[in-house]
Amino acid sequence: MEITRRQLLDSIEQEARTSFQSASLTGLLRAGPRSTTAVVKERFGDLGRRLGCKVAAAGFKHADEGEWLYDMVWYLLENGLMTRQLMVLESEWKHGVVIAQNAEVDGDFQKLVQARADVRVWISSSHNPTLAQQHLANCKKQVESFSGSQSGDAYVFIINDWTTPTTIIERFELR
Repeated sequence: MEITRRQLLDSIEQEARTSFQSASLTGLLRAGPRSTTAVVKERFGDLGRRLGCKVAAAGFKHADEGEWLYDMVWYLLENGLMTRQLMVLESEWKHGVVIAQNAEVDGDFQKLVQARADVRVWISSSHNPTLAQQHLANCKKQVESFSGSQSGDAYVFIINDWTTPTTIIERFELR
């Protein structure tokens, strides 16, 4: 069965809401970045496998391969050749990844902007609600500013506000 971009977006967003909505991501982050990353890879790696994808990721016990350029990649092979890259995921847990007064974004996010994949997933945290919203706006601005971005490029943003335990989960498609 061929999965559409819309089905991918729906599946990824649903997994994010089930696994990381509200206090659950904040609780994971308090346990430390390594354990948080392990849970992110487990949840999204398992979803990729359920969707029939090969998964490349370090630290995911069911991975078909180790980490590539991204924290996680879902892909399809046919006759030994990669025919589709369905999802790329990057996460960064540093607080203060973005400065509210400018358009800085983390270098790991910039990896996603240049990626050719059906869906790109960005997971991060911010110090407060204002910075979380500014970070989201800066990421969108980066997507819109990159000359290689194309209409239809799809993202799922999962941005935790460390102070409130809320997690913004938002889909963004470039027009």
